[in-house]
Amino acid sequence: MKKSGKLNNAEGAPNGADQIVAYSQAQPLALRTICDFLRELIDAALPKATSKVWHGSPVWFIDDNPVVGYSATAKAVNLLFWNGQAFDEAGLKPVGKHRAAQATFVAVAEIAPTVVRRWLKKARSDVFDSNAFFKKLREGTENGMSAKKKPGTVDEYIESLPTDTRKTLLALRAIIRKAVPGATELFNYDIPAYALVKGGKRDKQIMIAGYKAFVGFYPGSGVLEHFSEELADYKVGKASVQFPNDQPLPKKLIVEIIQFKKSLLTDSSKS
Repeated sequence: MKKSGKLNNAEGAPNGADQIVAYSQAQPLALRTICDFLRELIDAALPKATSKVWHGSPVWFIDDNPVVGYSATAKAVNLLFWNGQAFDEAGLKPVGKHRAAQATFVAVAEIAPTVVRRWLKKARSDVFDSNAFFKKLREGTENGMSAKKKPGTVDEYIESLPTDTRKTLLALRAIIRKAVPGATELFNYDIPAYALVKGGKRDKQIMIAGYKAFVGFYPGSGVLEHFSEELADYKVGKASVQFPNDQPLPKKLIVEIIQFKKSLLTDSSKS
């Protein structure tokens, strides 16, 4: 197991690796086996992460931000990802009021290594800067400001949403980012926006927003009528469509809409 950094400077104190081994050895055999297997998968997938027992459980950090950890209960082990709600993975269930999501295992046979490796790959590339977020939240509270003040950034906007809405919007955001990796993320008209071309104004952006029962997807005018048949099951406006929070997002269709929007911008630039 790799060595851990910035964990405990006291002379003779156990390092993070030793702490995690001790945590595992303290569990009943069935849970110990799960913990050991998860540790092997995490260490292999996150070789540059540091690790330690944090708040009573093994946790791995990237740039001082917690990204993944596990904790043993009486009968199971919970594998938690701090930014798990952004991964758009059916096997991860939302936890708490921020971005965490977890999977629960009662036997080592339930762990699918390929699936866990996929989650870990996402954890490595999509890190929630929790330190900066909570520092800003604390500073606002100390200055007598309301923690529920009007969001000023995309991350603050997403954090302000109800859990189900936040999970759906994070999934929609991930689809857009994957479909248009070069898009510029903006906070425009108090909602997240994605400029599909450099310096693109509102007509060259895709916007998204979260509501209690659905998320709004706004690709702009002249786009959705091209997909009227595919969108027959959704509530559609002139330039917007609503995706209910209690239904899976139509990923393929969303990507097709984004690509069509981009093709319109490309055609207009040539004319």
